Amino acid sequence: MVVHLPEYQQGDHILAEEPEGTSEDALSKCIGLLQSLNKPITIADILWANGSDPELVEKLLNPDVKFDYLYGYSGWNTASNTIGSSLSMGIMKVHAEREKTINSQAFKKLLITRFIEDWSYQAVTRQTLKEPNTQELNEKIKKMIKPLLRKLDYNGDVSLTFPWNRLFEIEVNLS
Repeated sequence: MVVHLPEYQQGDHILAEEPEGTSEDALSKCIGLLQSLNKPITIADILWANGSDPELVEKLLNPDVKFDYLYGYSGWNTASNTIGSSLSMGIMKVHAEREKTINSQAFKKLLITRFIEDWSYQAVTRQTLKEPNTQELNEKIKKMIKPLLRKLDYNGDVSLTFPWNRLFEIEVNLS
């Protein structure tokens, strides 16, 4: 597990508090580990509370960065939720591969869902919305996630809704 965290203080997307103690070197090390270890890695992105680090995701989405060994990613809500989600994704994939029960398409959808929820919605889009508007949500996020879908070779449909009349969460449907 790679934990992407600040040196001093976690930021918070909702409270608009910047993290304290971040560096380009830390981002490079995170990407470097994914590229060089050639073994399963899961990333717990806890630089910010309530969403991913947009700079990390931008680097991850670079076409030169391979996801062959990315077995989990999470960057949402609290550090505990993020670490637990990321770790469980990685454990599940390793176990499924060992048991030869892996459903690669289902795992791909899980990874896409985490990036949509944690990065494109929680870290970027949520702060730009004034109210739950499904059309606006889909327009904004579908533009953002094109590089992600290309990277993961996903050609299915993506639709986003608000399961409740509030901005806290979205529902991601991949078909």
